[in-house]
Amino acid sequence: MRMRSLLRAATSAVLVLASLASAQTGVWTDVQPSASPPVRATEGLAFEPVSGLVIAYGGTPDETGYSPFDESWAFDGCTWTQLFPAGNPGTRFNAYLAQSPSPGRVVLFGGGVVVIPTPPVGYVPIIDGSTWEFDTQSIAWTNVTPAGPSPSPRQLANTVYDSSRGRTVLFGGTNGYGTAFYADTWEWDGTAWANVTPVGGPSPVARAWHSMAYDSARQRTVLFGGYNGSQLGDTWEWDGTQWIQILPSTSPAPRSSGAIAYDPWTERVVLFAGSFGWPIGLNDTWEYDGTNWYPVGTVGPVPPPQYLHRMVGDPVRGGILVYGAFGNGWSPLNDTWRYHRASLVANPPDPPAGTTVSYQLSLPGDAGLPYVAGVSLSGTCPGIPLPDGRIVSLNHDGFTDASASGAYPAAFQGFVGSLDGVGTALLGLPIPAVPGLGGLTIDVAAVTLNGGAIGSVTNTATVVVQ
Repeated sequence: MRMRSLLRAATSAVLVLASLASAQTGVWTDVQPSASPPVRATEGLAFEPVSGLVIAYGGTPDETGYSPFDESWAFDGCTWTQLFPAGNPGTRFNAYLAQSPSPGRVVLFGGGVVVIPTPPVGYVPIIDGSTWEFDTQSIAWTNVTPAGPSPSPRQLANTVYDSSRGRTVLFGGTNGYGTAFYADTWEWDGTAWANVTPVGGPSPVARAWHSMAYDSARQRTVLFGGYNGSQLGDTWEWDGTQWIQILPSTSPAPRSSGAIAYDPWTERVVLFAGSFGWPIGLNDTWEYDGTNWYPVGTVGPVPPPQYLHRMVGDPVRGGILVYGAFGNGWSPLNDTWRYHRASLVANPPDPPAGTTVSYQLSLPGDAGLPYVAGVSLSGTCPGIPLPDGRIVSLNHDGFTDASASGAYPAAFQGFVGSLDGVGTALLGLPIPAVPGLGGLTIDVAAVTLNGGAIGSVTNTATVVVQ
């Protein structure tokens, strides 16, 4: 029971982060459950910390906008569940959700309502300018549109929550036809909107289809790219008073319809995918540290090229969640993916029986700290909860105890030890040369220990025996 007792003995988190080198390695994991929402893109998506849930609302199943959704869904890291509030904002697409200053709630502003075709040629888009909040405790939507000032009706007005100041920040957007673009900045305090567009100071040019995320370590809202008749590739930061343009020495190519999100476990903003022009998508991954963008090499499969997706950081299981997108040629992608910094990498990922899997553990910020690794043959959900609210994506079983005990060093090589002076260790797992192991899935994860507390938690490295 060593791993479980060590994990549950911790009373606080001491997360020592690896320093970001000029080249990073990440790992993408397909976490799509068997039951999930009907295919969609351009939905609103936000993590709500009181419930620990990712909330999704609306979206459209195709590029027309003729039949958008008015559904509410919640993802707990393992399972999508449809919610059935008594009322809702109505159909929405090209919308964003963000955490609200009101505890337990997420906020939605505006968005597209529906596109009405007008044969033989043409269409009429209907857009919205109301403000709604969803309460994850009472499972209820409330129209909280204030009587006072409010952003004008629009779609694609990106919003993020500034946790240091308790404000939801909105920037930009476009009209129903995508022909007029906005460059105003607004903040929502839970009851009222305030236009905080700087007067006379620098500000991003008008745009839509841009990406935004809040970096809580540096207390900055980060904006990248977008479209206003041209593809944009600039990086800006909002500190609550002014916009500051960042001039990185390296940067992703100009694009729109992508997404960025903040990874609270690594304290980095992650960018994924987007488009140089519909209907062709991208699937590159970048990380931003407040000074530069760095391309990320990936281990294993990656999500297909896509655009008009949504991303959120997950402080519970770590990394970034991506859901809802269109692929090349407007093909709908009904999948859910998670991105992690690759701190534990298995080689080979598809071992034959009778071979040894090597696991490279790399946590430079935790150099010299003791670590414990565990094996599970029973999956990754619901996982092992930690006292600080994080979850190790590894189900506890007899193999977890055996591997983390240190009592079987020949069977679980280096699964208990200390990181070297640069924060690395090499683990080995011999696969028995016995028949009937083909198709067996083996999951491994590790944690570092700092005194009596848990330090870093790795991604889960999965192999399938051939």
